[in-house]
Amino acid sequence: MKRIILFVLISLFFVIPVFAANERNVLRFIEDGDSLYYEKELIDDTYFMKHIDMVPGKKYTDKLYIENAAADKYLLFFSL
Repeated sequence: MKRIILFVLISLFFVIPVFAANERNVLRFIEDGDSLYYEKELIDDTYFMKHIDMVPGKKYTDKLYIENAAADKYLLFFSL
């Protein structure tokens, strides 16, 4: 028991930096020659919407930022 208390007291003196995950999903398009790609490290592709216990009638909000870092302009179409 004394070791646990000693460990807790010693650990209070150490500072451990904690960084939050990137909460901003960014879909950034880039060009490489004639091909168009997106930067995978800027978007969390494991989920777009993550809401636990969704119920009818309640509102949920998610954001996806779309950026064109390519030199050319492109049209983006959404489909169901």
